[in-house]
Order: sequence, then structure tokens, then C-alpha cells
Amino acid sequence: MPKEQKPPIVGFDGLKELPSFEALAPFVRRSLKRPQIRTRWPPPGTTARLRRSTMAERPTLLYDGDCGFCTQAVNIAVRLLDPDAIVTPWQYADLDTLGVTAERADREALWIEPGTADVHGGAEAVAQLLKQGPCRPWRLAGQAMTLPPISWIAQLVYRVVALNRHRLPGGTVACSLPAHLRSAGREGETANPPTTP
Repeated sequence: MPKEQKPPIVGFDGLKELPSFEALAPFVRRSLKRPQIRTRWPPPGTTARLRRSTMAERPTLLYDGDCGFCTQAVNIAVRLLDPDAIVTPWQYADLDTLGVTAERADREALWIEPGTADVHGGAEAVAQLLKQGPCRPWRLAGQAMTLPPISWIAQLVYRVVALNRHRLPGGTVACSLPAHLRSAGREGETANPPTTP
């Protein structure tokens, strides 16, 4: 019985030898360079507040800086979209000036338009961030996320992700705790103080 011949791998049928490293070196060097991440918020551990004048001039995106998944997602978004906005954890923002509560900021990401009372939360905040994108596909995706029924689906997906962020890559158990319990643990106190009999 004759053996079946395997078809050649597509793309290698006319290749006689592998390219030399010197020919691939520019591509390898370019892929090894790490992108420069520009931070737009005070470093963790500081108590610095953002200046009120800066927050009044540009849109502001607030997110949960204690959540590893949220921080990682925002860093990726800032690197890809480079928005003309202030991107900061809500823990370092002046919430009174922005007109939002700590409870709402802990529950969802917030996009605050300057000079107006427009506060977009959850999937709407993500849509506003996408509208700041550098190219048309990002802006179209952000625009589409504001139209029903896509906006309904986006809100549902955002809720599921927000409720399960401690299970996602970069998330920790602290992501599932409310903000007042996370800050208590960080200051050396225990969330549930021991009871004495």
C-alpha cells in the first residue's frame, strides 16, 4: 500500500533556505523594544491631588487604582489610544470638584466631561475613551457602543467583567472587596477586627 504524501506547508514550498539572522535583525530589534508608557497619574503611595485647574480643562477618566486588572486594562488603553484626557485612579482625584461620589467611582470607571455635569459610567465611559482614539476604527467602535442595542450588550458585558475582575488576569482578591475594606487592610488594620470573648 503506497504512503500518502503530505501536501507542502503553504508558504514554504518555494523557500530553499532560511533567511540569515542579519536579514532578520532589524525586525527582531524593533520587536524587542519596549514601548514607553507615559504615566498620567501620581505614583501609588502618594497623597498628591491633581490640580483643579487641570481637571477643569480636559476630560477625566477615573478608574479603580487598587484593582490590578483595571490598572492593567487602563495602561493598555492609554498606550493604544493616547487619549487627550486626564487618566487617573479615583483614589487620587478630587471627587468633590468632579461631582462624583467615591461609591460610584469604586463601582465603575467614570468619564467626566469638563465644564459640564456629564458623567458617563461603565461601558459609556469606555465608549467615550474609544472616541478619543487616534484612528477611525476606534472612534467608530466608541460611537457604536453608544447606540442601542449595542449599548445594552456593552453594559451587560461591562457589568459581568466588573463583578468578576478579581478572577481576570492581573486581578487579585482585593479587587472584589469594597474600597473601605481595601484601604483598611492597606493601613495595617484588619477588615474584620478580632472579637474578644
